[in-house]
Amino acid sequence: MQGDKPGVKIFMLIILLTIIWALFLGVSVILSVLITLPEGQVAGDMFMSAARVFVGLFAFAVWVFVWERLTEFWLYRIMLRVE
Repeated sequence: MQGDKPGVKIFMLIILLTIIWALFLGVSVILSVLITLPEGQVAGDMFMSAARVFVGLFAFAVWVFVWERLTEFWLYRIMLRVE
């Protein structure tokens, strides 16, 4: 970290956390739409309810995978280059 501006790495970490937080909010919206029933709709058959839950769990698993890959890329490729 010799010779560079002291806040560059902190700024890069803040950008990473902002991206991860935005992805989390997006997945939260997807989960709330998929898992909760629309207002006024009664519960349908068991298959549709289970399918919505499984799609929600899949969306969450994809978010965790993307979060892990993005963090690994960001920390090893971008943060090590910033000097």
